[in-house]
Amino acid sequence: MTLTVFVHAENGEIIDFLRKECIKKGQTTPHYHHVSRPPFTEAEAVRRAIYIAKENCTR
Repeated sequence: MTLTVFVHAENGEIIDFLRKECIKKGQTTPHYHHVSRPPFTEAEAVRRAIYIAKENCTR
C-alpha cells in the first residue's frame, strides 16, 4: 500500500517570535507577514519532517 502525506512545514516557535517582534515594532502591514516567515523557517521544518519520517521506518 502506498500512502502520500502532505506536510505544511513551518517552525511555529520561530514564526511566533518573529511575528511578535514585528508587532512590537508596529510592522503590521501585509508585507510583514512575509518578513515574519523567512524561508529558513520552512526549510528547518522540512528537514525535521524528513527526520521524523526516516525514524519511523518510512520509505
